[in-house]
Amino acid sequence: MGKNFKSCCYDSGFIIVYHLTNLINLGFRPPGTGKTWIGVALMQVLLANKAQSDCGPILCICYTNHALDQFLEHLLDRNILDIVRVGARSKSERLEQYNLQALMNVTDKPFQVRQVLRQANEALESDAKNIRDLERALQGDCMQWENVESLLLLKYTDMYFQFDRERDNSQDFFDFSDDEDTLDVGDGGDGDDGQGGFTKVETKRTKKLHLFERWKTGHDIHLNEKWNAEAKNNWESRSKKNSKKNRYAVLDDTSDGHLQPPVYQKIPSTNRPVHLLLDVDIWNMSREERNRLLDQWRPEVLETLMTRLGNLVKHVEALNDTKNGAYDEIRRGILRQCSVVGMTTNGAAKSQELIKKLAPKIIICEEAGEVLESHILSALSSSTQHLILIGDHKQLRPQIETYNLSSDSPTGKRFNLDKSLFERLVTSVKNPLPMSILTTQRRMRPCISNLIRRPLYPDLEDGEKVHRYPPVYGMGMDLFFMHHDHPEDSKDMYGIQSYSSSFEVSMAKALASYLIKNGYDQPGDIAILTPYLGQLSKLRDALKSSFMLVIDERDQEQLDQKEQDEGEEGQHNVHVQGGAMIGVKNVSLQKQLTLRTIDNYQVSNLLFTSFVQLNIMPT
Repeated sequence: MGKNFKSCCYDSGFIIVYHLTNLINLGFRPPGTGKTWIGVALMQVLLANKAQSDCGPILCICYTNHALDQFLEHLLDRNILDIVRVGARSKSERLEQYNLQALMNVTDKPFQVRQVLRQANEALESDAKNIRDLERALQGDCMQWENVESLLLLKYTDMYFQFDRERDNSQDFFDFSDDEDTLDVGDGGDGDDGQGGFTKVETKRTKKLHLFERWKTGHDIHLNEKWNAEAKNNWESRSKKNSKKNRYAVLDDTSDGHLQPPVYQKIPSTNRPVHLLLDVDIWNMSREERNRLLDQWRPEVLETLMTRLGNLVKHVEALNDTKNGAYDEIRRGILRQCSVVGMTTNGAAKSQELIKKLAPKIIICEEAGEVLESHILSALSSSTQHLILIGDHKQLRPQIETYNLSSDSPTGKRFNLDKSLFERLVTSVKNPLPMSILTTQRRMRPCISNLIRRPLYPDLEDGEKVHRYPPVYGMGMDLFFMHHDHPEDSKDMYGIQSYSSSFEVSMAKALASYLIKNGYDQPGDIAILTPYLGQLSKLRDALKSSFMLVIDERDQEQLDQKEQDEGEEGQHNVHVQGGAMIGVKNVSLQKQLTLRTIDNYQVSNLLFTSFVQLNIMPT
């Protein structure tokens, strides 16, 4: 096998490229060009030499969940059972027991880990309660004693001690209900106390309330105003009553024949500026002065609350990091014991710390031509020695949201953000990376493969199997193009609606019904592809009543987003099967159609595959 190795210098490391020509010519004929078969066979070879090479777990990454599930299921078919599937979006029932979360649920946690999780959860509950209290204070009245206390203690110490609960135990924490305040001003008879005939009866204490709340609401002023009003009314009533008495009767409460006026409580009415209020008795402030002082404190209290909220959020993040660290310890223990770890490229980008600690020496990437370069780089670590890329740089490129940053736009040509690492390596002008090319396709009829042989794949060969395909029943030709002069549907007034054609929708529906009647009635027999999301939406609406539609999850997400942007309610019930969204309709399974946009059509159904293997040796 030594003759199949070549080495060259690439950047700061050495790259060894291994040509798998011998494996390709073994005589086993998988569908298509055999890309998936090659990947699985390569995995078998690596695992068979795992002990000798001490490579540890092999990391397998794919662009989509469906492609990852499919690859791992192929490993199960080859009796490779020591695998772990990372991620919660797997749609494969066969892989449920191999999911990392499922394995964590049945794995015994060490005592130290359980203790860390318990303490972190208790602290999180306490922080959650404090955050809810702070949110209520920020959204409502923040001028409560528990929020103002720290500010007064630090900046307004004299006032703090006036409000301090230990300074006035006789009044502290008590409120006086208006319904139960009792003021007895006497009737001028016996029992006079020498205070103008008035007797004050102790008010009945009711609910607890802090002195600050009594001061803020002006409750003391309210009680004094009430006292004065009732004293005045009583005095006027007694004066009127006394004027009707016999002039020779004994005069009450008088020294000169007149009633003594009542003694009124003092009501503060000053209107001093804030800087004069910081060293005065708080109970001698008017309502206006108290409100002015509260307005002075409010921004400072809000700033304190926001600071406290920020500290709590940071504490919660630290606690979550502690929990994740404890869980990561369990995850690492599970992953170290397995042979193959599978995750999507997005999952790998999010789990860089986990990959770093797992330290896989070998990484295999399926559908590498569809994977963003940044996703590949994020999966690499200092422990990576062998990177294997399987894909085709002439098929679909990675998807990015902004067209101006893509290679097809004049501006994006300077950046090429939708160019995969796979494509950069094999199309480099200087020192292009050698690659193995699978040239025999075993899926398409020759009339179809001829369409792409000359423009894309001049060396493409047809396998013997494709020459024995029976003709399409009910059709005069196996491949044909149809021309019509029906115009496209009109766009909206802004011209941003996706392209669509109602005529082609009705034509596709009629053709699908015709083909089903000619025997193509099994799931997967018929697929309707369209390049436009608007046309996909119209096809779904037209076909859903007659067929069971299988829609890719990425297409379904785009349709949902389109309906949300247009203000439409989602009325299309779907469930997931094999990585696809399936419309739930009361129709026979013999009327099942695959409905996709071209960009999201499963790449495993395409024809051509290149193979690149990198050995990255540490410098």
